[in-house]
Amino acid sequence: MPRYSARVLHASFLRWLERDHPELVAQLHDANHPRPYTLSNLQGELTPQGERMRIAAGATVWFRLTAMEEFFLQCVFDAIEKQQTGPQPDDRRLVPGPVYHSIDQHPWADLSSFAQIAQTVARESSNQPLRQHVTLRFHSPTCFVENKQALPLPEPRHVFGYLLNKWQLASPFALPVEEVQHFVESIHVSHAKIET
Repeated sequence: MPRYSARVLHASFLRWLERDHPELVAQLHDANHPRPYTLSNLQGELTPQGERMRIAAGATVWFRLTAMEEFFLQCVFDAIEKQQTGPQPDDRRLVPGPVYHSIDQHPWADLSSFAQIAQTVARESSNQPLRQHVTLRFHSPTCFVENKQALPLPEPRHVFGYLLNKWQLASPFALPVEEVQHFVESIHVSHAKIET
């Protein structure tokens, strides 16, 4: 498996989803259509070997799908129900396991609506001031594009700008853009540890 397996997973995911939702996949292939999801690299019991990752027999590996549109998520759940399995890489030696969607099932799994996220933030910010420090951890290579240039460093304006754009595109609750931009401009990196 390639070390950075998200592209392989992405292709496998679209082929899997296309079995039940070909119109949706055709839309997702359109370069002008915003992608309503992200896919991580394979995670779990992997051993690096040069540019590839070795998966030992019996090892458990997984990936995370993050969906930002309810219609898209319903199509994914529909495909899981019809096919009785989730997507998997195109390697028949890998046996698909269960699909988790609760933090009780897997620490990286959870379902939250935009309304739930907004309510949680409102509740927490009314009880106490927002935290001054936030730790972000990127578990896979993260790159942003600006003026057709790939920027591999997670600068606050790129990270939070990307999140703001995704929120504004998918959420029924629009955020005040100027206030968020002012907030983002006030964020500074105090510590970074970058490893490859």
